[in-house]
Amino acid sequence: MATIITIANQKGGVAKTTSTRHLAYFLDLAGCKTLVIDNDHQANLTQYFGLDPIECEEAHGSMYHVITGAKTIRDVMVQVNERVFVVPAALSLAEAGARLIHETDVNGVLKAALREVAGEFDVILIDCGPNLERLLINALVASQWVIVPVKTDSLSISGIPALVSTITKVRASMNPTLQLLGVLPTIYHPGRQADEKALARLRDEAKAAGISVFDPIPAATNYDKAADLQKPVFEVFPETPGREEYELLAQLIKVL
Repeated sequence: MATIITIANQKGGVAKTTSTRHLAYFLDLAGCKTLVIDNDHQANLTQYFGLDPIECEEAHGSMYHVITGAKTIRDVMVQVNERVFVVPAALSLAEAGARLIHETDVNGVLKAALREVAGEFDVILIDCGPNLERLLINALVASQWVIVPVKTDSLSISGIPALVSTITKVRASMNPTLQLLGVLPTIYHPGRQADEKALARLRDEAKAAGISVFDPIPAATNYDKAADLQKPVFEVFPETPGREEYELLAQLIKVL
């Protein structure tokens, strides 16, 4: 069965989608068959893979149809290369949370949907939107692990306890196997005082809570440029900092 990982932070602008895309890239290079789920109505991850959300939805459906039970994951997933498949999102997913209240198992819809395909993949990555709402709860219930990307600034770090509290509640009541794999510092400016101070605080607080902190991903404008080109940054700008950090994390995921 696949290792299922939710990538989440209720704060936006912390490189959740960028991290998901590049973990998928390195998992692919490592030979892992990977399913990537865009669980955010903004559909940024879908577009990062070069897919048009509207065209995907019209052609074979989107994550909205999975959540509402209209289609299966197999119906809507798109193969982007030999080993990587994407479940696209579209704006319609914004309405899915309201539809979920009519389900008997309101928090287990995604978990049930994944049962059909989990045995076909090595890893499933779920990229979530910046909130603590029902779609995130569904992702946490379906997952074994959580990675929390966090920008190295004090405001981003201050939001971590709320997400950790949500993870703890889900573990206690709905998914006892759920574990926090670690926090991934992102958009890090080495040597800048504010970043260094925030990273030190993050490491201290995480250590006290028994939470792992991965090596930080340095900031680079190439990430935005690569997203515009709908390509992994290391394909178009190979010398961009962050390669080693993402690759090491992908290797860790591979052996979970």
